[in-house]
Amino acid sequence: MTKPLYRFSIFLASLYLLALILIVFWPTPVDQPVSGSLHQVISWLHRHGMPKFIGYNKIEFAANIALFVPLGCIAIVWVKKTGLSILIGFSASLLFELGQATLLPKRYASGLDILANTLGTAIGVAAYILERKHNSRQAKSSLAKTFTHDQLTSLHGRLPMESFEASTSSGSRILTDSRLSPPIRRFPSWLAPTLHLLNNKPNQLISRLRSKKTITAGVVLVVSMTVLAIVLVTAGGSTPTLATQESPATGIPTIQPSPLPTPSSSPTSKPKPTPRSSHTPAPASVLPPKKPIAAFIGDDFAIGVGASGRESGWAEILARKRGWDPRNLAHKNTGYASFLTGSPALAACDRQRCPRYAELVERLKSIQPSIVVVSGGQRDIWQGTPSTAAEIDNFYRSLSSALPRARIIAVSPTWGIDPPPETLHTITQQVKKSATKVGAKFVDIGQPLRDRTDLVVDSGQYPNDAGHRSIAKSISAKLDASKSY
Repeated sequence: MTKPLYRFSIFLASLYLLALILIVFWPTPVDQPVSGSLHQVISWLHRHGMPKFIGYNKIEFAANIALFVPLGCIAIVWVKKTGLSILIGFSASLLFELGQATLLPKRYASGLDILANTLGTAIGVAAYILERKHNSRQAKSSLAKTFTHDQLTSLHGRLPMESFEASTSSGSRILTDSRLSPPIRRFPSWLAPTLHLLNNKPNQLISRLRSKKTITAGVVLVVSMTVLAIVLVTAGGSTPTLATQESPATGIPTIQPSPLPTPSSSPTSKPKPTPRSSHTPAPASVLPPKKPIAAFIGDDFAIGVGASGRESGWAEILARKRGWDPRNLAHKNTGYASFLTGSPALAACDRQRCPRYAELVERLKSIQPSIVVVSGGQRDIWQGTPSTAAEIDNFYRSLSSALPRARIIAVSPTWGIDPPPETLHTITQQVKKSATKVGAKFVDIGQPLRDRTDLVVDSGQYPNDAGHRSIAKSISAKLDASKSY
């Protein structure tokens, strides 16, 4: 390996390790900003032939495998031992998951991640070993075709001969040293003495990698990258923003441009007074107004369970009816106090964890919607009234504080075809109390599915397409009646 190629390899390895540390210790899941788009892509692929069992969780598992494949290659090059290299990958993943569990409250440690990372390390180690064996076979074949018996006899005295073997049909001795990789093409006979130096290059490289100076530099590099990642995490990555002002007509934040600097007058010219206008002219409209962004937080109903497709769910129907740009953050089997983890979460929402509503506030801050529609609560009837009341109150206070300019709409919990339990009425009253306390609009649509077999699927628990349209119509009618929404 030449010195420029060696340095470039070190640069790539350092770049990969830095990216790995940033991905692992980022304060929020790195897939969070695009999870909605990924779900849409996966749904599109399912509709066009991709097997249904390949869902978000399996793609995430495969991504965790691929993330550690380069680490396996780096480890086997460094320590030259297969078992130790795989152990390095396992230990690194275990430390990463422990760090996420103790330092990052918005990241979720998982044993499946450790399994996937270790498997990725093993794949990287295996790929490196197979590549080395392939190069060794090419080197042997190339040497057998290149050198004559006399040349090989001459090389016999110049190269380490522990791996020389007799293998040609004519009985001549050929060089089969496994350390000669990459493959050697045809060389003129006068280059034979220099093959000794070429053969020893890998050993020199390994000695350099194992030297105390290199090990010290590597440790310093890893520690520095870790400190940099922690600094970025604690700093929060604040970014400068333009001054915005919400349009009273649409509720859309509009950018207010800064005034342009005026050139200073020359020394010889007299300064002219700047005329003052009695009113500020309205800026000319260049682009048509954008649709206000509406974020939906909810459970199975809001995500469209029971409908023929997500676009047929009541949230999407309501957004189209009101002229909103929807961002649906709803998850199955969740609520104000309800959440799932582990295998039930994978089955329910295709993720390692189905979060409760309060855990979505940070994601809402990154979206900055003009409107937030909150629904659900039927899953919370099993949580107990006191704890649920506290969670509901905390959620609406956090939501109002995080998005002070957003219009918040709280929709009453809905039930299926059967009469709702008394606990649901208690939750409805708590939602109304907490929402109105922070200035949100409470929309009570009653129970539009009760005793309506034509509006529910066979189980009677979820609305069908007609049921979702009925829910959207009820909410829209209540908003029209309020006139302010």
